[in-house]
Amino acid sequence: MILQTIKYKDLENWSVKSLIRKGIKYNPNYPLVKLGDILIRNKTQIEIQDDIEYKRVTIKLYNGGIYLRDKKLGKDIGTKKQFLIKKGQFLLSKIDARNGAFGIVPDELDGAIITGNFWTYDVDYSKVNPLYLTLITTTKQFVELCNNASSGTTRRHYLQEDIFLNTKIPLPDVNIQKQLIEKYQKIKKRLDELKKEYPKLLEQFEKEIFIVEKQERKSLLKKIRYKDLESWSVTILIDDDISSKYPLKPFKEVLSKANVEKINIEDNKKYKILGVRSYGKGVYINREVFGKDLKMKKYQVAKRNHLYWCKVDTKNGAFGIITEEFENSIASSNMTFAKINYSKIDLYYLQLLFQLKKFNQYMDSKVTGTTNRKYIKFDELLHNIKVPLPDINTQKQLIVLLKNNLEEQKRLEKELEVALKEFENEIFSWIYKKITKNLDFLFGNNSNFLWFCKYLYKIGFWIFQ
Repeated sequence: MILQTIKYKDLENWSVKSLIRKGIKYNPNYPLVKLGDILIRNKTQIEIQDDIEYKRVTIKLYNGGIYLRDKKLGKDIGTKKQFLIKKGQFLLSKIDARNGAFGIVPDELDGAIITGNFWTYDVDYSKVNPLYLTLITTTKQFVELCNNASSGTTRRHYLQEDIFLNTKIPLPDVNIQKQLIEKYQKIKKRLDELKKEYPKLLEQFEKEIFIVEKQERKSLLKKIRYKDLESWSVTILIDDDISSKYPLKPFKEVLSKANVEKINIEDNKKYKILGVRSYGKGVYINREVFGKDLKMKKYQVAKRNHLYWCKVDTKNGAFGIITEEFENSIASSNMTFAKINYSKIDLYYLQLLFQLKKFNQYMDSKVTGTTNRKYIKFDELLHNIKVPLPDINTQKQLIVLLKNNLEEQKRLEKELEVALKEFENEIFSWIYKKITKNLDFLFGNNSNFLWFCKYLYKIGFWIFQ
C-alpha cells in the first residue's frame, strides 16, 4: 500500500524516519515496555587526578562487547571531567549506537571512566534479566531501533536520548525471560568453562615443549662454535636462549616458499581482505570491499594450509594458517605465504607454537627493526629460527587436549549462534514462526511442497512488512 497508517497512541515522536521505518514485528504475547522504564541515566562525574591510574573503555561495533582500552595516569589524560561506570550498567556510544556500540559493563571494568560521548544507565534488574537484556540488544532489530533513534550527517549520527528511551522492547515476565534464555545460557556457560580451561592447557603444553633455564650467567663471555653460527647478527648470537627436550630444527625443515597466485583487482568485484591476529590467534577476514575502493591493484590469493604473516610487522606471534573458510581471500604484497610440510609438522601444533609466550619472545629476538615495526626476511625465518620438532605422532599427542578444547569451542559457538537466532525469532519473528508451524501441521511429510509454501510466504513477508 502507498499510505501507511499509524495509530496516535503508538506514536513515540514526530520523526518521519522513525515513523516510516517501523517494520519490526513483535510477538504479541509479550508486552512492550519503554526502555526508559528499565534504564535510568547515571551521570556520576569525576575529576581526573594526575597521580591516579584510570581504566578507559572501548565499545566494539555490532555488539562486539565492551573491553578495556588502556590504563593511563591522570596526568596523561586530556579531558579532566569524566564519568564513572559500574559493573552491570548498560553502556552505549551516542555516536555509534546505530552501529551496535553498546553492551553491559563487565565486572573487570567496574570503576572505569568514560567521556561525555558515552552514556551509562543503571538497569532495573527486577524487571529484566541481565542476560535477556544482553541478548535482545544483540539482535539486528535492536540495532535498527537505535538507528531509528539517531539523527545527523552520514558520518555523525547522534543518538537522540528522548527517542531512545521512549522506544519499546518486548519484555515478558522475568520467569518467561529465564525460559527464553535457558538454552543460550547453558551453551554459554559450557563455552566459558572451556575458554577458562584453555590457558591452563596452553601453559601445560609450553612446559612440555620448552625447558625453562635459570637466568644466571656462569660467565661474562658466551662461547659459540663456528659450525653453529647461522648469522653474524649480535642479537641472534647472544639471545639464542630456546631450549627443548625435543630436537630443535630450523624452519626450513618444515616450511618452503609458496607458489602464490597473483591477481589484478577488478573495480566492480567484491573481495575479502585477509588479516592475521597476534599471539597465534590465527587469520580472519579484515573486511570485505569492492575493488574500486582498494588503492593497490595487485593482490595475492590465499590457499589452504599455507602459513601467513606480515613480513613488515613480524612480532607477537602474528602468524596464522589458512583454513578452508579463508581460502581464496586476498592479501597485499606486504604479506607472506609459506608452504607447510605437514608430513613433518602438524598444522595445529604449528599454530599453537605461535600462542606460546616463550616461543614469541624467542622469535621477537630474531627479528630486526624498531619497537613498532619488526622485520624479517623469508630466508632469515627459514634459517635463523628453530622450532621444537618431535615426530608427528608425538606432536599429535602433545596437542590432543588443546585441539579438542578448540574444536569444542567452535562447535559451541555455532550452537550459540543458533540459540540466539531462535531467541530472536521468538521475540521478533513470531508471525513467520506461527504460519510455518501451521504449514507443518497441514502438510505433514510433504516436504517439497511444504518448503515451497514457506519460501513463497517468506518472500511475501519481507516484501510487505
